Amino acid sequence: MPTNTLRLGLSGSLLLISSMSPAEVLLFDDFDNNSLNTQVWNQGSWHLGRTQLGNQPSFDNDGETSYLSLKLDSYNPNEPGQTLYGSEIYSLDKFDVGTGLEIEARLRASAMPAGLIASLFAYAQDQQGFADEIDIEILTAQPNNTFLATSWNDWGHPDSNYGDGIHHAGSLLSLADYDYQNWQTYSIRWYPERIEWYLNGKLVKQQNNPVPNLALSIRSNFWAANNDWQNAYSADLAATPDFANNQQFHYDIDYIKVSRISDNSTSSPLAPLEISRDIISRWNTGYCENVRIHNPDSRTRDWSIELIINGTLSHAWNAQVSMLEEGLLNAQNSTLAGNATTSFGYCINSPKRAMSNSDLIITRKVTTDWGTGYCEDIQITNPNDAIGIWQISLPITGSLKNHWSSNMSQTDNQIQVSGVNWNEKLNPLASTTVGYCANK
Repeated sequence: MPTNTLRLGLSGSLLLISSMSPAEVLLFDDFDNNSLNTQVWNQGSWHLGRTQLGNQPSFDNDGETSYLSLKLDSYNPNEPGQTLYGSEIYSLDKFDVGTGLEIEARLRASAMPAGLIASLFAYAQDQQGFADEIDIEILTAQPNNTFLATSWNDWGHPDSNYGDGIHHAGSLLSLADYDYQNWQTYSIRWYPERIEWYLNGKLVKQQNNPVPNLALSIRSNFWAANNDWQNAYSADLAATPDFANNQQFHYDIDYIKVSRISDNSTSSPLAPLEISRDIISRWNTGYCENVRIHNPDSRTRDWSIELIINGTLSHAWNAQVSMLEEGLLNAQNSTLAGNATTSFGYCINSPKRAMSNSDLIITRKVTTDWGTGYCEDIQITNPNDAIGIWQISLPITGSLKNHWSSNMSQTDNQIQVSGVNWNEKLNPLASTTVGYCANK
C-alpha cells in the first residue's frame, strides 16, 4: 500500500492512482544502440560529494534486457586516492511543466556497498544560481526497501533551509515489496501545483510544496556523498590510490521516458491527517513526547510524517522513527484504517544552550525604595523550546549593595547576572526570580 508522507503542518496526499489522458512522448531512450546518443545526452565531468564525475558508461544485457550502466570506481586515474570516479548523464533539452510532465525510468542498483547514491532527477539553475530540482535517490546506506523522494525550489536563496517546506522538502520512503537491487519502474509526475512519485505504477508520495517552476533537464547519476550527509555516507567506502585495488560498481538503466501529460485525476485527495503532540515528561537534558494521529478519511492509508524536534532521538515506540537531519525526524508505520486513530512516542536528548538577554523575557520590579536606596526583583523566563543556561547584563542605578538567588557583579552602570547551581538551567517556558539591593 502507498505511503503518504506529511511534514507536520502540510496537507495530506493522494493515495489512488490517477487516470490520465494519452501522453505525448517528448523523450524516449532504451539504450539499445550500445552507445550514448550525443544528440540527446551529455555527460557530467564535475565534482559531487567525494566523487569526480566523467566515468564513461557501459552497455550490457542480462539476456532479457539491454541497458546502460553508470559506473563508479574506487580508483580515479585523475585523482588517485583522493576521490571516487562516478558517472552522470543529462538531457540536452530542458522540459517545462506545462500541463504536466512525467519522467519514468526502469532502474536497478544491485550488489552495492553502503555509501553510494544512484539517482533519477530533474534539475536546472536560474541566472542567479538558485536551483529547482525533483529527485529519486537510492541511498545504499539505507535498507534495500527505501528510497529518497525530494523536491527543491529556488534552493540557494538566502532564506532557504533544509526541510523548510518552501525551498526543500523530502522523505525517505520505506515500502513493502520493494527492493532497489531488482528492476523497478520509477515515475515522477510534475504538475504546476504538486509532484507525485510512483513505484511500479503505484502512487507512493505526493508533495504540494516546494514545486519547481523552471524548465528542467533530465538526469541520472552515480556518486558518493561526503560525511556531512549521514543518511547517505559510509566510511567503509573509500577511494584507493592503487588501480590493483579498484572496485567497480554498476547502476543500470533500462530506459528513460519523458512525456507530456494532463491532470485528469478522478481520484479525490485524502483528507489531511490530524496530528497532535504532547510532552509527557521533561528533565534537564531531554524530554519525551506522545504524538496522536487521526485519519479523518474513510479510506485506509499508510502514513509517514516529519516532525521538527529540539535535539537528537534517544528511543521511540509504536512506530519506525529515525533522524532525517539535525532537528528533523521521520516517523512511519503500516496501515491506518479510515476514521481510526493511532499514537506513538519518542524521547529526545535535548542539548542545553547558552541564553542571554535577547533569548529571554526579563521583567524588573522595584519592591522597596527608601530614598537613598532600593531593592529590585528580576524575573527571567525562557520562552524557547530548548533548555537554557542563562546569563544576562542589565543597567543599574547606583551601586550594588547585596543580592540573592544568583551570581551578580557590577561594572560601571551594568550588572552581570547568572544563575546558581539550582536555577542556572531554565526549562522551556520556566522562570526564576532573583534580586538585589543598591545604594543610589
